[in-house]
Amino acid sequence: MLFNQTDPAKRQRVRYILAGIVLLSLPCYLAGYIAANARMTLTPSPTLTATGEPSVTPSPSQTATYTTTATETSTTTVTPSQTPTWTQTFTPSATITPTPSHTPVPPTPTETPSETPTP
Repeated sequence: MLFNQTDPAKRQRVRYILAGIVLLSLPCYLAGYIAANARMTLTPSPTLTATGEPSVTPSPSQTATYTTTATETSTTTVTPSQTPTWTQTFTPSATITPTPSHTPVPPTPTETPSETPTP
């Protein structure tokens, strides 16, 4: 037991300590909530992109003019984090596995000596 249940002074002290821990942690939760809401209300910043295309204007001197048109393009970039990467590894092994094979062996002729005289 943490404390004697019959001692009201110790029980009251534990209640105060626990209440203090709860109250001291509330600002952290509030700060996290405010930061999360501030992140949600941000708008993506526009990116200015200059594009150009050549145009030929016929004139008596036949000079080519280059016209640049600036357009505003809004792009939002999301950067992923902790991208899983699959890596294949090869671990060489020095294990030799015998392969069974069936090789036919021709019968070998055998001569058995006999005691019978040959004419």
